[in-house]
Amino acid sequence: MRKKEYDAMYKVEDTHFWYRGMRKISETLLEKYFLQKTNARILDAGCGTGAGMMWLKSFGTIFGFDISQRAIYFCKKRGLKNVKLGSIEKIPYDKSHFDLVVSFDVLGQRQLKNDQTGIREINKVLKKDGIAMIRVAAFDWLYSYHDKAVQTKHRYTKNEVRKLLQSNGFTILKISYANMFLFPISLVMRFADKALSSSHKTSDVKPVQPILNDALYIPLWLESKLLRIISLPFGLSVIAIAKKN
Repeated sequence: MRKKEYDAMYKVEDTHFWYRGMRKISETLLEKYFLQKTNARILDAGCGTGAGMMWLKSFGTIFGFDISQRAIYFCKKRGLKNVKLGSIEKIPYDKSHFDLVVSFDVLGQRQLKNDQTGIREINKVLKKDGIAMIRVAAFDWLYSYHDKAVQTKHRYTKNEVRKLLQSNGFTILKISYANMFLFPISLVMRFADKALSSSHKTSDVKPVQPILNDALYIPLWLESKLLRIISLPFGLSVIAIAKKN
């Protein structure tokens, strides 16, 4: 991801509706599928500016790494200490070390040469029966200026994520699309941008007017409740929880 995108992320990550909503979805699913353990060790694989590590603290002792020195700078600015510079293709932690590994919007990035290697590395650092939570962008045909700005290389289908996990030593516990209710709005915006041949140079990560920001959070909050009991048929993201075989 470009350096300036880390700066933009750090400024809005705690309040922006998308980050808040996806955080709520992730928290809800972890509460169901990751039974809290005493002294649980958790790794945020591709931790970005560290906001995810902050809320993951409630589930155990949190560690993180990122490929960007700029990201590590922001993590330390948040007061996070257990962070390292590293790649998901060569995770800088010991084998069988973690109870939970999360990876949010890291697979499919341009810096990653092989997503199979990334999943195998996640499997390697997990303990027996450890849990992985993976989130990626959905549907290549939705590729847009935002993906270019954050250097996304590939957007996945649910079946691609399922096969990726199952072929690398995982059993699926839950897999679903997410961000379904806002999907139509995003679809119109992306096709309008292509039709008008717009040349955006920045991502969608930017401040949103407070009332609109709160309104856009509500659909994601509703999805967090639905995802406890059902899987969604489409959405802007794929989210999966899997257990190491």
